[in-house]
Amino acid sequence: MQQMHCKNRNILPLKISNWIILLFFLPLFTQAQQQDSARLLSTDLDSARMVETLPVQEEYTDEEAEADGEKEEARAFLPIWPGQTDSVEVRHLDPAAKKAQQEDDAFWYANKSFKKEKKQKGSEREPLIMHPAFQTISWIVVVAGFITFIIIFLSNSNVGIFRKNRYIGEMENSETDMDDIFAINYQLELDKAAASGNYRFGVRLLYLRLLRNLADRNIINYTQDRTNFDYLAQLQPTGYYTDFFRLTRHYEYSWYGQFPLEQDKFIIIRKEFENFDKRLY
Repeated sequence: MQQMHCKNRNILPLKISNWIILLFFLPLFTQAQQQDSARLLSTDLDSARMVETLPVQEEYTDEEAEADGEKEEARAFLPIWPGQTDSVEVRHLDPAAKKAQQEDDAFWYANKSFKKEKKQKGSEREPLIMHPAFQTISWIVVVAGFITFIIIFLSNSNVGIFRKNRYIGEMENSETDMDDIFAINYQLELDKAAASGNYRFGVRLLYLRLLRNLADRNIINYTQDRTNFDYLAQLQPTGYYTDFFRLTRHYEYSWYGQFPLEQDKFIIIRKEFENFDKRLY
């Protein structure tokens, strides 16, 4: 009991000291709060004064605005020297009279807006080479020139594209007489072909005679429905294959390929066929 009494006695002075400190600083806190409130009040008053001092914009009617505009226009023509202030008299035109004059055709320029016309894009004349029609014509000329060059080149070359029609009649006439290779008088037909300069047909006669000679010697089995490749396959295991292959190539190039054949080349090819025939007998 005595111990508890001692503890209470020690706590009491501590509480008293705390209250004394709080009472000491309380006036300081109160003064600071009052200063802050005073600052806020001063700021609000200043803002209110500024709002009161702002000029209030007056609302103008259309007539008043038009009158002010006329004053500004007249002021632009007033003299700038003090001595001349009485030399210009500002006159105000009645709105009804002004409207009537604006609607009058004699005062058409009053309502016209004199604005500088903008330069239209593309108004300048384009160069001729940039014109679409000129470019189209240029392409047509280029393509036509290229096609003409190709035609001239092929007609002067060894390609027989443009010579095909010239030999159609020769092929048709010769095919009707070449069905039976065993009934042809080869010597007579070769002399005719050489005399007329038809050397391509002469090579065909030489090749058909070679097939007849091979068939007569039973070296190949000849029938009309077989091709030159079939005869090459039959001669492949024999010693005649290489020479026969070369002669077959001469024949196909000149006859089916329609390559032009001159006299000197025909003589060389005819000699090769005759040498091969000699090997068979």
